[in-house]
Formats: sequence, C-alpha cells, structure tokens
Amino acid sequence: MGCKGASILQACEKTGYKIGVGVGAHAVGEGGEALFRNLKMAGEIVHVGGFVVNAALLPLDIYTLVKNAMEIDALNKGKKDNEPEVVK
Repeated sequence: MGCKGASILQACEKTGYKIGVGVGAHAVGEGGEALFRNLKMAGEIVHVGGFVVNAALLPLDIYTLVKNAMEIDALNKGKKDNEPEVVK
C-alpha cells in the first residue's frame, strides 16, 4: 500500500470516528432521557405510596395522641388508674 492507501485509511478512520462519536452522543442522549423519564415515574410512585401509607397510619396517630392526652390529663388531676406506666 502506498501513500494513497494510507491517506484513504486515515480519512476512513476520521470519518468513522466522527460517525461513531455522533451515534454515541445520540445514544447517550436517548439513554439519559429514558433514565430521567423512569426516575420521574418512580418518584411519582413513591410520592403516591407515601400518601397511602400516611393515610393508612392516620388512625394510629389519632389513637396515640388521644391516649397520651388522657394520660397527661390523669397525671395532672391525680387519678392513679389512668397514669402512664412510668409514673405508677
């Protein structure tokens, strides 16, 4: 192969590199878009799931709040049967 063959190979190499970089950049862009689209969807699912868990645990929160308020009230009024276990 002479000088012409080497310059043709060099031109092909440069062209192939440019095409490869362009295709790779496009693939990375598409992959990044898909990644963030999936992360957004996962974030929305977690957000809704957190709301459902909080709604399910609301009765427990109310029960605990009322029970503690009754114990504090009993402690303030001096009723021994409704006092917290720690005080008895």
